[in-house]
Amino acid sequence: MPEIAACCNPTPGEQPQTNHSHQLAVPACSPGHGPQLMKSTAAHRKELQPRIRVLWSKHIAVGPGKAELLARVQATGSILEAARRMGMSYMRAWTLLKTMNRCFKEPLVSTVRGGSKGGGSELTPTGKRGLALYRRAERQSFRATQAAWKVLLKLMRD
Repeated sequence: MPEIAACCNPTPGEQPQTNHSHQLAVPACSPGHGPQLMKSTAAHRKELQPRIRVLWSKHIAVGPGKAELLARVQATGSILEAARRMGMSYMRAWTLLKTMNRCFKEPLVSTVRGGSKGGGSELTPTGKRGLALYRRAERQSFRATQAAWKVLLKLMRD
């Protein structure tokens, strides 16, 4: 059974929307993407970034970066293009995908080699379901930490 562990890593590119009643920012969830950030609007930036990592043995089966990679493969149909958009090498992306595929009962990504039709990659049904469940866990984690965040925020300097 996989273990779920929380960590704190920033997610670039997600812009929060202000919740005017508490001066907290709650991110908009674009389709397939969970909440990433909550911050104050005070002079100094304060953020809560709950993050989920699913571990299988000593391997990270899925975490923030791997979920982003899966989402980009799904959006582009290409491991190479997904890697480029994330600023990583094709080899690094391929290694991450191989690790994910080994951690699950069924592969998350399938690939077709190039040729006259050009090849490509796509998420398998297991990959689509796994990514959706990971994003749901992110959203649930975010909601579960809001009350403690509001109290903790009051203890912090402006």
